[in-house]
Amino acid sequence: MSSTAGRAPGRLPSGRHKLSREFVVSSQRDRMLDAMAEACAEKGYGQVSVADVVSRASVSRATFYEMFGGKEDCFLAAYDAILGKFMGSVVAAYQSEESWPDQVRAGIGEILTFMAAEPAFARMCMVEVLAAGPLALERYLAAARLFASLLDEGRTYAPERANLPSSLPRAVVGGGELAIRDAIISGRTERLPELLPDLLYAALAPFLGRDQALEAARRAAAG
Repeated sequence: MSSTAGRAPGRLPSGRHKLSREFVVSSQRDRMLDAMAEACAEKGYGQVSVADVVSRASVSRATFYEMFGGKEDCFLAAYDAILGKFMGSVVAAYQSEESWPDQVRAGIGEILTFMAAEPAFARMCMVEVLAAGPLALERYLAAARLFASLLDEGRTYAPERANLPSSLPRAVVGGGELAIRDAIISGRTERLPELLPDLLYAALAPFLGRDQALEAARRAAAG
């Protein structure tokens, strides 16, 4: 009988399979970032402790403090990690279309789909970040400013663009934030994609006018 019988396929014999220190550290860090997001989604940032994170991640407190200065530092690292992926995904969706109205539809659609698939991130990004201190809030506002800048590209479509207030894109984004946050707090995160027609109408109407925005919203609702 072969000496390898009974071992899981692909596993090296005992004593030869050794994970690198870099891999172990990365794995532990990733688990702690995931644990922070999950704990915030379940308990709220204010009630999360370092003990919650290390317990969920199955690491020691010493390991935690080797990588993070404390709870806020871990939260910011988790927020940055998922926010980078989120922003990249949304911008890619936006840039995949040629016309600005279609870009807005694709961008909003990706925001809603991504959050629906990542409920812990959605809660962290849209709700708990507001309680996590000024550094977290600045990250949140920076993302909102980016989305507002993409929306502001619609100014060239507006017949009376010279009269549009400079704050309009940020106000529209703010309205979308409230709608998304309300859905998350109400336990409807998985249904966020259903907001696409309404949010698309709100985003396009100030620039394209009621009729074009309504037609775009109808097409979005029809899939």
